[in-house]
Amino acid sequence: MREKRKILCQISKKSTTELIGHTPLLEFTHFEKDLGLKARVVAKVEYFNLTGSVKDRIAYQMIVDAEEAGLLKPGSTIIEPTSEIQVLV
Repeated sequence: MREKRKILCQISKKSTTELIGHTPLLEFTHFEKDLGLKARVVAKVEYFNLTGSVKDRIAYQMIVDAEEAGLLKPGSTIIEPTSEIQVLV
């Protein structure tokens, strides 16, 4: 239970943008032990990103850059064209 509390405290944020760039890492200690590896096997769990994608950081920075350049203003519409969702017409 203490470990769960520690994790919850680490991910507790005040804004969704604070979550960007903090993709959790998972160490596969069983692989290391079972295979006798001297290296650590670690994977990024991209599923836990804000949008469930590796595109969080770049998308956020593109929005910030567009706002700073005056290209994106309040009320503007953002279309995300790289989604894996396919629409049949």
